[in-house]
Amino acid sequence: KEIDISAPNLSFNMSSIYPFKRENSTGTQAWYEKINISSSSQLENNLTTYDSLFTLKKLNIKQFSNGIDNVIPISTSFKFMKYFTVTPNVTWNERWYISSVKEHYQGDTVIIDTVPGFKRAGDGSAAASMSTAMYGMYAFKSGNIVAIRHVMTPSISFTYRPDFAAPPFNYYQTIHNYNDSLAQRYSYYQYGIFGTPSAGRTDAIG
Repeated sequence: KEIDISAPNLSFNMSSIYPFKRENSTGTQAWYEKINISSSSQLENNLTTYDSLFTLKKLNIKQFSNGIDNVIPISTSFKFMKYFTVTPNVTWNERWYISSVKEHYQGDTVIIDTVPGFKRAGDGSAAASMSTAMYGMYAFKSGNIVAIRHVMTPSISFTYRPDFAAPPFNYYQTIHNYNDSLAQRYSYYQYGIFGTPSAGRTDAIG
């Protein structure tokens, strides 16, 4: 007796483009000519209800959980000191909602209010990797095996993601009860269909 509705849903995808590439390029490409940008956007409207509560006449867009998710990855690749390949990339994720939430304590109970109005929540990360290949050959003087070729491909990578709970983003808030004995942190977009930007900074080396 449960009804799940997912409509209307739309998706838009743009193939990779090279905005700085020369129209009639000759010779070796510059690193900025290899910068490629693509994008994808997704709109979703979901509703979960029961048949006893569902009527087409009373159907309202406010009953739906909805949003638009836009993802824009930017990357390039170039040679460094002839033997190393460097691949930096940046990804931005932009979420659009038509409502957010606001929480407060009433006594020791958390009250959740829905606040209508257009809201955006963006997050992103930057990463770079560097790799190379080293080859070796061991030849046998006799026998059925002529030689063995060795290939090693060492690489190093770095990923950075800022803390989206901290300024200037401030997508999170901490609330306290009347005597500060209880505290809770929440995100304004924690019930959004595409989630919320994560809290905490990331600095990772691989």
